[in-house]
Amino acid sequence: MRILMFSTYFPPQYSGAAKQAISLARHLQKRGHQVEFVTVKWPGLPARDTFDGFSVHRVKMGRGTRHKEVCLWCNLFKFVYKKRHDFDIFHSHGAYYTNSIVGPLAKVFHWKSLVKASLADNDLYGIKLSLAGYIHYKFLRNVDACIGISHELQTEFISAGISPEKVYYMPNGVDTARFYPVEPEEKAALRKAFGLPLDRPVVLSIGVFDQRKNLGWLVENWVRQEAFNTNAFLLVIGPQSREDQDGALIASLKQMAAEKSE
Repeated sequence: MRILMFSTYFPPQYSGAAKQAISLARHLQKRGHQVEFVTVKWPGLPARDTFDGFSVHRVKMGRGTRHKEVCLWCNLFKFVYKKRHDFDIFHSHGAYYTNSIVGPLAKVFHWKSLVKASLADNDLYGIKLSLAGYIHYKFLRNVDACIGISHELQTEFISAGISPEKVYYMPNGVDTARFYPVEPEEKAALRKAFGLPLDRPVVLSIGVFDQRKNLGWLVENWVRQEAFNTNAFLLVIGPQSREDQDGALIASLKQMAAEKSE
């Protein structure tokens, strides 16, 4: 298969969706498939690039705050037109309004299309509730397969009016070559090296420090409810959100954690 993957954010910018996309691309490549990426050309990044051996193409998005996605869609159309003989599948990592253009574009050039939603009450938020929401709905109806990584997302697609025959439940996979249980001695050594408690369960959360991840709720209630009576230690790791440029969210979480440890 010849697959073009779209992700709004891509390295060097942090994106959980892009990390999933790259992991998937590596495994597809090992099976003999061709994968390339197209993403948004954010300021300071080149139009053409390579990452981990994959070709990366960046297209411009409009400026300003309103309807900048229209410029992105036009530039995606121009790019896809030039590459219309090079791919068979257009795969979007995200089912947002902006991403949903992969459906119509794939139809025009006789490709198959796939969108993957990864966050409930987010990717499909506002669908059919405004002009943009209605366009979102119409574009998604052109997509050949809609993937929900949870049953909630599967239900959201169907409730939004997407044909159930096009909606699939497919949880994120785990690369067991990278993530696997270790022996107790190695676990104890790692905990000691990172200053983690040796005699308590450790709950790990990895992801960008973003309000939509509900990390504020998690940490606040973890402190308030005494780790939900589990005696567990909460470890939260991730980069600062693009939407939290002054670091207010991370600072507030660190303050709660510090007050708890006093």
